[in-house]
Order: sequence, then structure tokens, then C-alpha cells
Amino acid sequence: MNLKDFFDESSAKVFKPVAFFLALVIVFTSGTLIGFMTNLEVTVNGGTGSASVVAPGASSTPQTSTPTTPPVENNTDMTPAEIIELFNESANKVKTDAVKVTKNYEYRKYNEEKSVLPGALKGMADSAMGVAFKDDTDPIVYATKKEIIANYQVPGETWSSCLTEAEVEQVACDDKGNEYEIYIKLKPSLSPANAEGVAKAFDTITAAEVKENAPSILKDFETEYYDCEIRCKIDKESGRMTWSNYTSPVIMKADVEMFGTLAAEVAMSFEKDYTIEY
Repeated sequence: MNLKDFFDESSAKVFKPVAFFLALVIVFTSGTLIGFMTNLEVTVNGGTGSASVVAPGASSTPQTSTPTTPPVENNTDMTPAEIIELFNESANKVKTDAVKVTKNYEYRKYNEEKSVLPGALKGMADSAMGVAFKDDTDPIVYATKKEIIANYQVPGETWSSCLTEAEVEQVACDDKGNEYEIYIKLKPSLSPANAEGVAKAFDTITAAEVKENAPSILKDFETEYYDCEIRCKIDKESGRMTWSNYTSPVIMKADVEMFGTLAAEVAMSFEKDYTIEY
């Protein structure tokens, strides 16, 4: 396609979903264009070049939390504030005291049922997202303080949690004799900045970082985290966390300007599981 064809109105319908998808890939990998895109073959309406692009607006209705029963028994006399304080203290000890952290796995799920995509883009996105977001099933070991700070929740920070009751929807603590098992479910959080909302305990995708790295055709971007959950085990004698599991579903909403505006919502869910040694 030459430059004239590139900007010709007749080619806009073909280029629009391609451009939008490129923007989504850049957005949802925090500015890094994944390698498979260089060889991606795009077919629109059987390759006729006459795609009909329907751009449904992104939903303005916030995701509501799904009622859940804590997966652990709440059998201590601790108040919610005391359980959260115990969690914060033990989580922060990971950054200061741990000698080895093993990320046992990281699962990444593309939630097709919660995603809202233009018709011409949907099939392409459903297929490509599965390729782009592969699970990490081989354990990864962080064996130095620098590696632990850089990779454990919250990555890059010298702390792991600064949660308060204001961010927490459910909390439970099970006294198992030699250890506590804690469950925490956070309230929904809209486009949290660093150390705000769910970002007080989770690695998050921030709108500011995405907009800084995304192409100019990205006109708006926001995230909606919901049903974020933490489970962990804490040794009672030392107060040290020995295992943790973080699950963070998120809906990422983007508006892309290219021969008009396209709006979409892409839903993902991330789960990270860790074993911690001292």
C-alpha cells in the first residue's frame, strides 16, 4: 500500500481495525510491541477491503464486586484493622528480610466474555490475545534483595503493602496453630495511580504509564480493577510471610482516533503465586 492509498478514505475502513489493534497491543503490554505483530496477517471481511466497522462505545457502568465466601475460616479475635496490619507488616518483611522468593507461576487470562470490541476486530483480538499473553508455568527464583524488590509485589517498591480498611471489602484470618492464613478482597478501583487503591498492594497498569508509551492515536485510556484477592500464610512465631497468591482482574478501556474514534474494553485477569524463604 503506497502513501496515497494509506491515507485514502477508501482504505480507512481496512486500516482502522488494524491500527486499533496495534494500539491495543501496545497499550496492554505497557508500551512494548510484541514480536509476533511483525508477521501478523490481517484479513478483514475475507480480504475484500470493505470492512464494516461497528464501534460500540465503552461501557460507563463500573464493574460491581462479586459476593464471595472467604476461602479461609475467620476464627481469630482480631479486628479487620488488626488483620490488615498483620498482613502489611508481614508483606513488607518480604522486601526487607527474605533471602529467596520463588514465583511459582503467573497465569494470564483474556476474559472474552467481559470484553467489548468492534465487530471487525473481535475475532482478531480473541485469537491474538491468547498468543500475546502466555502463562508463566516455570518457577522463577529471585535470590538477591535487588531482584526481590524489583519483582515481588509491589514491583520496584521497597514496601509490599500499605493497605488500610478503606481499600478492603472482605478480610478473614484462620489460625492454623503454627501459622495464620489470611484472605483479603479489595474494593473496585478505577485507574489507580501508584500507591492508590488496589495499587497499595498490587502490581497495576497505570493510565499515565500507558499514555506515555502508547502511540498518538490513543486518545483515552483507563483501567477498572475489581475482585482483586490476596491469600497468604504467615508464620506465627516470626511474623514472616511464607506463601502468597495475588489475583487481579482488570478491564482496560481505550479510545483510539483513526479516521474516527473506536472504543473498546479488554478484560484480563492475572494470578501470581509465590513461595518465600528467609
